[in-house]
Amino acid sequence: MARTDGEPSSDYLRRLREFQLQVRQRPRSNVTVVPARAPFSGRDAVVTERLRRLSVPFAESLEQALRDLNDPTRLS
Repeated sequence: MARTDGEPSSDYLRRLREFQLQVRQRPRSNVTVVPARAPFSGRDAVVTERLRRLSVPFAESLEQALRDLNDPTRLS
């Protein structure tokens, strides 16, 4: 990998750049992963719909919690 003069070879540097591109984090998208009224899974949808029949505010609170949990930009 290193030349006799101690400098890295061009092949080594190319492979290092390719590796860096693969591991560098891409900027996060601001797109909401869980849109309004769309919980995580089918099970969550069933629970939310049953809850809505009992209490609309509780169902909306659950939906908001699911959106918050799935939002990678939230810190808390």
